[in-house]
Amino acid sequence: MKARKLQDSDITQVTRYLTYFREHKISGDRDPIALIICKSYDRIDVYYSAGKDRDDIFVAEYLTKLPDENEIIKKLVKEQNNILLTNR
Repeated sequence: MKARKLQDSDITQVTRYLTYFREHKISGDRDPIALIICKSYDRIDVYYSAGKDRDDIFVAEYLTKLPDENEIIKKLVKEQNNILLTNR
């Protein structure tokens, strides 16, 4: 997360991380995707990078506004409960 507009160096940094992970991943690891969240005075932008061209990345949910903190917590708790129930 950056408290400013996106800069070219942010993309370079994330690409470096993705490349390192891809070169050092272990069996069963999936290729990583990075999110860069930039917040300026009156705007929040979200960018993603796969570190290479990918045709197999799809959006599961598209929001025009980020949810508030309570909504995120509720979704995380719900997902955690689903995982716990599945692993029983």
